Amino acid sequence: MSEEKPIESMSVEECEREINATLGDYNSLYWTRKDHPLHDQAVERMRQLHEKAFPREPEAPKKEKGTRYLAGDADDLGLKQALEGVTEEDIEEAERKREEQAEEEDLEADLDADEKRALSELKAEWGPEYKARCDLAATAVDMIAEKYGEDLVDLLEDYRLGNHPTLIKFFYRIAEDLKRNGVIE
Repeated sequence: MSEEKPIESMSVEECEREINATLGDYNSLYWTRKDHPLHDQAVERMRQLHEKAFPREPEAPKKEKGTRYLAGDADDLGLKQALEGVTEEDIEEAERKREEQAEEEDLEADLDADEKRALSELKAEWGPEYKARCDLAATAVDMIAEKYGEDLVDLLEDYRLGNHPTLIKFFYRIAEDLKRNGVIE
């Protein structure tokens, strides 16, 4: 590595230029070769350059679990109206439900009529346990893929079998057995 200018005295543009020059110099990529003696130093310099060139936005103040938001906090959180009496857990739960609903809508948009009907029947059969059981089935798929390779996941995705009710039930039963045997919680 050549003579380096201290990052503190560099402008944002200089930091960006050095980042681009380092990325473009394939002969001295110390930061990509972990066995090189200058690797750690190069990685740290690249991290500092990125920090200066691309500063992060300051995060909104964090609240402790269980604290209530007051009218003054609404502006800090970017909300249009006060959330008096609403806890952070309430907000997290609403966000989780919103994300689940968005996932479900994305999934349903990709399904044909037969798949939608079959999944609707499974939802009706499992009732309020549907999401938890599907999550447990996914855990079984992940464990099998981790142990035996990602080929299973690729197969399920490539042939759109991951949403097939029979396979969901199958992996749920496997997960139940694993749970009963203490392999998963």
